[in-house]
Amino acid sequence: MTTTLLPEPARLVAQARAWAPAARRMLDEIGVGAGWRCVDLGCGPLGILDLLARRVGPTGAVVGVDRDPANYLAALDLIGHRRNVTLVPADGRETPLPRGAFDLVHARLVCQETGAGPLLREMMALVKPGGFVVLEEPGFEPWRIEPAPTGFEALAPAVTAAFLRRRSSAGPALAAQLRRHGAVGIETHEARLAFRGGHPYAAMPLFALLGARPALLGARRASPATLDRLAADLARASRDPDIRHSSFPLWQVWGRRRGTRR
Repeated sequence: MTTTLLPEPARLVAQARAWAPAARRMLDEIGVGAGWRCVDLGCGPLGILDLLARRVGPTGAVVGVDRDPANYLAALDLIGHRRNVTLVPADGRETPLPRGAFDLVHARLVCQETGAGPLLREMMALVKPGGFVVLEEPGFEPWRIEPAPTGFEALAPAVTAAFLRRRSSAGPALAAQLRRHGAVGIETHEARLAFRGGHPYAAMPLFALLGARPALLGARRASPATLDRLAADLARASRDPDIRHSSFPLWQVWGRRRGTRR
C-alpha cells in the first residue's frame, strides 16, 4: 500500500496554522504585548513565531529554536524575513541563549519527544523573574472521526498510547511538572479542533497510525493487512468533506517564574 503524506515541515506548518486560533486566545489571556522578548523552543518551521512577532512589534524580539535542519531551513523561508525574529539551530533542552532574559518561553508538542523535565529546566533558566513559561501538549483522549472507518475506534486508544509514549509529559501532568520546577500562578486550558475532511490537519490520525504501526504490530494488536486497510480508509477520511473530525485535546499550561518582571 502506498500512502501520500505531507513532508514533515509542511505537516508542521499545517499543524501550526490549525492550532493558531487557540494560541491567539492563550496569548491574549497571558497579555503578550509590545516590547516583550519571547522564545519558541522546538518551533519547527513556524510554531507560534508569527503570532508572537506581530504582538511584540518592532520594539520586541522573538527567538525560534529548533534542532532539525529541515525545520530550521523551512523557518528561514517562512519567517526569517521578519526583523524582530531570530532563528537559532539548537536543541531546546540546551540552548546558547542568555539566562533570565525573556518575558515568555513557549514549547508546543515538544515534551513528547524530549521529556518535560529537561525542557522545563531550560525554560525556567531562560525566563525572567515574573516571566511566563508556556507548554502545549496533548491529552490522552483519542481523535474522533464520524462516521469512523472500520476498526478505527477499536485501535484509537492504542494509537494514542503509542503517540503519547511519555505519559508524564502529556497535558494533564504538566501543571504538576511546572510546580516541581518552581513556577507559580499556574493556569490550564484545554483546546480542541473540529473540522471536516479536506482540512490540512485531517491527516493527523493517519500520521499517528503510521507512527504507531511498529508498536501495534509488536503487541499483536493488529495484522499488517488490517493496518494497511485502516491507513487507506484514514487517507480517504482525511479528504472527504462529509467526514467530521474532532482532534485530541491540546492542554495549554502556563506559570510564572517567581519574582517580579523587569
